Amino acid sequence: MNRAWLRYLGLSLLLGFGFQAGHAASPVSPAASATPTIEQVQARLAALANIRDLPESERTQARDLYQQTISQLQAAKNFADRTATYQQLLQSAPAEATRLQQGLTDKPPPAPSPALSADELAKQLAQVQVSLGDAQKRLNDLDQQLTAQQARPKNIPTELSGLKQQVVELDAKLQADSLAAASPLLADARLVALTTQRQALTQQIAMLEQEQLSYDARLALLNAQRASAVQEVAHAQIQAQQLQGLLNTRRRDEAAAVAQQTAQATEEAAAKPVLVQAAAAENATISYRLKEIVQQG
Repeated sequence: MNRAWLRYLGLSLLLGFGFQAGHAASPVSPAASATPTIEQVQARLAALANIRDLPESERTQARDLYQQTISQLQAAKNFADRTATYQQLLQSAPAEATRLQQGLTDKPPPAPSPALSADELAKQLAQVQVSLGDAQKRLNDLDQQLTAQQARPKNIPTELSGLKQQVVELDAKLQADSLAAASPLLADARLVALTTQRQALTQQIAMLEQEQLSYDARLALLNAQRASAVQEVAHAQIQAQQLQGLLNTRRRDEAAAVAQQTAQATEEAAAKPVLVQAAAAENATISYRLKEIVQQG
């Protein structure tokens, strides 16, 4: 048994799962080796540092292959998650779109209560302005999503064709004798990398097929969400205008009341000592300035 096999056997024993001798001697079918987990590949990667007498070039190649494998496994998981999301939307989107459409109305929002104080009106106005900003952001986001979706019916078939061709080419690599030319450790690392790459491609194909299948339902939902957001923006704008108008009126009324009280106090002070008259005049000036500020606002 040569040193390369001894090194790989030590690695296999360390990790708890090993390399089959047939991997290096004969072509490998895509299903010949079970796909490892991310944790298993991370263990192989960590074990490389504990192998003595391993050429550094071989260690580097194996490390790169295992890192590629981890990336492919993570990509496969992400594709699987998105596939599940499309499947879920295919079931739930029609009902949600119907619910949103039924909530649309031509009725304007209720007017604010005229009994509210200026402080209460100002507080409500601030809240409505925040809601308006949030609704406008949602509307912009939905517009961007709808724009991105326009090209998908044309692009998905092209993407699927390209991915399926990659799978065919990858299967040819998995069947090739080129794996036999490498050391057992590198042959296994390459096999695992190719197998997980195939898994990621297969999962991406499944994701695109679900995206295609759920397209109409998702597009209808996006349009319903946009219509709801448009209504929310319009209602918030009306509420903000009503609150601002009522607040301006309330402040003008309060300023007029203060001015009237000041004028009355000035008249009453006219018959009183000079100091009282001076104080009344100062109050009148302040009242006049307040009235000007309110009118400008």
